[in-house]
Amino acid sequence: MSSCSRGHPEPRWWSEPALATWLVAALLLLVAGYFTALNADLPIVRNALLNAQIAQRLWGHGMRLWDVCSDPALVFNKPCGFGALAAPWVAGLGLNAGVVWTSFLGGVVLLASAWHFASHFNPRFGLTSRALPLQLALVFFNPLLVDQFWSGYSDALYSAGFLFSFVVLDRLLQRPARLSWALMLFAAFVFSSLMKHGTIVLIPLWCVYLGWHGRELRQLRRTRPRQLLALGAALLACALFLLLGRLGLNPLLNLVSNKNQLSGEVNYAMNVKEVFVFLGITLGSWVGLLPFVRVQRQDAALLCVAVLNAALLTLYKGSTYNARYYIAVLPFLALYLGRAYLSLPGWSWRSLWLAALLVLNGSAIAFFNQRSLYRSMTAAVPGFNFGATGYLDSLRMGDHLEALDSIESVNRELPTQGKLFYVSSYYGEGGVGVFEQAGFFRRDLRIAYVESSSQARALATPGAYAYYPPPFAPEPDAQMTRIDDRLYVIR
Repeated sequence: MSSCSRGHPEPRWWSEPALATWLVAALLLLVAGYFTALNADLPIVRNALLNAQIAQRLWGHGMRLWDVCSDPALVFNKPCGFGALAAPWVAGLGLNAGVVWTSFLGGVVLLASAWHFASHFNPRFGLTSRALPLQLALVFFNPLLVDQFWSGYSDALYSAGFLFSFVVLDRLLQRPARLSWALMLFAAFVFSSLMKHGTIVLIPLWCVYLGWHGRELRQLRRTRPRQLLALGAALLACALFLLLGRLGLNPLLNLVSNKNQLSGEVNYAMNVKEVFVFLGITLGSWVGLLPFVRVQRQDAALLCVAVLNAALLTLYKGSTYNARYYIAVLPFLALYLGRAYLSLPGWSWRSLWLAALLVLNGSAIAFFNQRSLYRSMTAAVPGFNFGATGYLDSLRMGDHLEALDSIESVNRELPTQGKLFYVSSYYGEGGVGVFEQAGFFRRDLRIAYVESSSQARALATPGAYAYYPPPFAPEPDAQMTRIDDRLYVIR
């Protein structure tokens, strides 16, 4: 007798946990892939320009990372991991498209890492694989994460290594493991360090996690001392990797040229506000579920790590306006929110929260990742700062569109064989030549690169043009005549 004839409906194929997870992952990648393809023709901006230059320089040096990654003249004050991954794509697809599609691959890697992270820790929360589709949606179905797929930034790849390191650390702590797991911990740390210098917070976070599990550490010392020794050696190797980079002795890491980033005044209040903005633009209405989160002893360490990670980042002056710095926090919160959601009474309440996630976050994804909708939204609220140095700074559609519009203005206004001075001091020579080599400017234009209006004035003849690329405000001198916001004629 069939299950239907006994009065029990047959389970739908998409209700199987494994199939549902794959389906949701595929849909999330489909959304991200659609917007990446839709926006791949937009000029990359800001740090993505630096990543393009680093990729090009690595390729030109035969991918010898040890010759490039520690040289500030070649990598500015940035790590070179994203550039290393992007170099073959840049060589094949061009500067702009190569960087964009490398960041898409970074998003895919982050999705795989978040999936692995949730699968590993869900049993500790009393959750099964049925929670995975929801958790992936909570992490990726928001405008900030969709933007990361086509941003040309390395935050997704950094976060992927960050999450994987906690899976490896917990594996070394909780169960018998081969010594190769300690090597994987070090490899995950190096990988993340080559993507962002944010791994400076990772070692203290590991120490907090290990300190919470003091009983397991003592058990490990009694039963598997070699495993404990390997764990300690991995932690020491990670610290040494950073220290050598700070001393200028690590050929893969340049921490000397950005030493001043840890000094100076920190706008702590603004950084804390940015954390709440991050929660709003990623979780949307699900922020309302945070008060219903339950914390138990066996899972409290992960919440401590998430909160401490955010707290440490607020002490860094560069965190102002950079909501993308907190991306690695989302998979931690998804564990707690998944449990809170599944504990809601009745399917009607769950349906309401799920509908709110789909409608509100889906709308935000469309408005911040589709150019015509973005233009309509910003035109409707002209007094709100959607762009650089605003709380939504990490949602970069405005910068991309401003770069596109200003380049189109240059191509439209300049005469044949016109002389153009590209005026920018962004990271010194950051972005120099990228738009030109990517084919955005007309080929007949004669372009020179300077860092200030005074340099342009000293080299120019009357009738030349000065172009000030986004995101920062132009600073023309009094003898320049404005054509539009970023293009001026030198008189």
